[in-house]
Amino acid sequence: MIDTDPYSAAAVRAYDVLEMDDQNRSVVRPEFITAELAKRPKLRRVLDMTCGTGAQCLHLAKIGYEVTASDLSQHMIDIAAAKARAEKLPIVFHCEDMCDISIGTFDAIVSMYNAIGHLETPRFLQTARNARNHLSGGGIYAFDIFDRSLMHLMPSYRLIDRMRKVDNTVYVRFSHFQFDQSSGKVSVDLQTFVQKDFEQPSEIRQQFTLQTYTPAELRQILSEAGFDQVQITPGSIAVPDEPVAGLMNFGIAVKY
Repeated sequence: MIDTDPYSAAAVRAYDVLEMDDQNRSVVRPEFITAELAKRPKLRRVLDMTCGTGAQCLHLAKIGYEVTASDLSQHMIDIAAAKARAEKLPIVFHCEDMCDISIGTFDAIVSMYNAIGHLETPRFLQTARNARNHLSGGGIYAFDIFDRSLMHLMPSYRLIDRMRKVDNTVYVRFSHFQFDQSSGKVSVDLQTFVQKDFEQPSEIRQQFTLQTYTPAELRQILSEAGFDQVQITPGSIAVPDEPVAGLMNFGIAVKY
C-alpha cells in the first residue's frame, strides 16, 4: 500500500530523517537567520511560523532567543517538540496555519525551506500581511523561496536526491521536478522508499506544486503587504556551496 498523505506520521518521519542531519539542521542552515538577527540586537522574540521538525526554531532557542514555533502539521510539531524537550529548550509550540496565525506580537517572524512556495499568490500576500500585523516596530519577516528566473537550471529528470540509513532502516527518495514557465509553478513528485532490515519496503508518494517568484515580484508583493523595506539575497550568497539553496532567494522584509 502506498502512503499518499503528505502529513501522515510515516511521511513526516521520513521527511525528518531525509531533510535533517544529526544536528537537526536542514539544507537551509539557520545561519542566514542568525546573521540577520545579529544585525538587530534588540530583536529577541521570534516566531517560526512554519517550523516543520525544528530546523530553525531549535537553533534559535539554543543561542538564547525567545522562540515560539508553529506548523500546520501536528505530526511535525510532535517531532520538533520532542527534540526541544530532549534538549530542555523552552519553545512554545502551536498547530496553526501561517496565513492567519494570531498568537501575539514578535520581533522577528521566519518561514524557511520554501514553505511559502506551497501558497498561491493571494495566500502568500495574506500571509505576508498577517506577518507584518504581528511584528513589532523594527521587526523583520524572513523567508526563502525558489527563484523563478533560475528554474531552467533545475534537473528535469527523475533523480535520487536523498538517501540515509538510521539504525536498521534505510530511507531512499526519488524526486522529479517539472517547471511550467507560463505559471511559474514547479510540479514536484517525491517517491520515498523505507526499508527495515530485509523487510518489504514501504512507499510514500507526495505530489504537489510550488509557486516561484522573481526578486521583482517578491518586492512587489511585500510592498503591497505593507512592508517598508525589502531585501532579496540570492541563495548562492546567503547559503553558499549548497546547490538547492542556490536556486532560491532569501528575503528580509522590515516593518518600521
